[in-house]
Amino acid sequence: MIKKLSMSALFAVFTIAVLGATRTVSAEGKTQKVIRIAMLAPRGSIVERMFKKMDKELRDATENEWGIRVYASGVAGDEKDVIRKMRVGQMDSAIVTTTGLSQVVRELAVLDTPGIVTSYEDIKKIEKAMWDEWQETFLKNNVKLIRWYPAGRYRTFTKGNIETWDQLKTRRPWLWPESFIVKELWRATGATGVPLALPDVYGALQTGMIDTYVATCVTAVAMQWHTKVDHVQEKAAGVLLLAWVMNKNTWDSLPQKAKDSINKEANEFAKDSFTVAKREDEAACKNLLKRGYKLSPTKGAEKVEKIVRDRVTGRIFSKELRQRLEQITGHASD
Repeated sequence: MIKKLSMSALFAVFTIAVLGATRTVSAEGKTQKVIRIAMLAPRGSIVERMFKKMDKELRDATENEWGIRVYASGVAGDEKDVIRKMRVGQMDSAIVTTTGLSQVVRELAVLDTPGIVTSYEDIKKIEKAMWDEWQETFLKNNVKLIRWYPAGRYRTFTKGNIETWDQLKTRRPWLWPESFIVKELWRATGATGVPLALPDVYGALQTGMIDTYVATCVTAVAMQWHTKVDHVQEKAAGVLLLAWVMNKNTWDSLPQKAKDSINKEANEFAKDSFTVAKREDEAACKNLLKRGYKLSPTKGAEKVEKIVRDRVTGRIFSKELRQRLEQITGHASD
């Protein structure tokens, strides 16, 4: 075990940026390479806590040669910004949603398309059948796809009730500019989306710039978005994925013992992620109802979802890919 640095030694640590990682040199002259990880998840979230634990395991496995530094709460920018920084070596790694994944490999947007993924079990089946193929595709784009984790079911949140999805055309919904699917969702409802980076959503809800958004219950609570609206869609649709991606140059620069440690911790977290995600998201939804939230009916949702599927199939991803996933999950989306 590596002994802890004294307080004076901690104050003496300084950093210099290099391609592939940030190197820190302690007062004891020990050089350490730090993997920089950006995420939109807030400080104190289960995702950040996972990486704090992983940091300790990685330091132990590499005799303090490698560690992890987390940039939480979107301080490194929105997912588009982080992917760009990874490409130029300003960031080593990130936790991104399917929207972020689709900025690297466009066809991954299929996983957010309504009706393609309908349950956590669907994600397990798709991962088993498609992981190696998609991993190879990401590597060709100089990105290592390490692991992904479910993070709850998508729902639509609104300020005030909506009886049918046709009424969404009168709303001011948040549009994540990089999300191919959300763009089509609001188009299909006739609503005019308000384009905002994710870190700007809370302020926009606070001022009334937007009054509608799509998220999971656990995300809404973690980001404090739930305090600005009062209704949530009764029916869940799809599964939010959080994926750990790393700059291929950074991954290749790691010694094997570091790779083994990362894979071990990432896989262990993945084993419990489906159970934990389902439990925490369902608990968050129940707590919102206890706080006075009302459920909105979903009349017309299926019609809108079909419109979205048809518009993105053949444009964002191929019809063949869609059919493959439908065969894997064992259900047709239409």
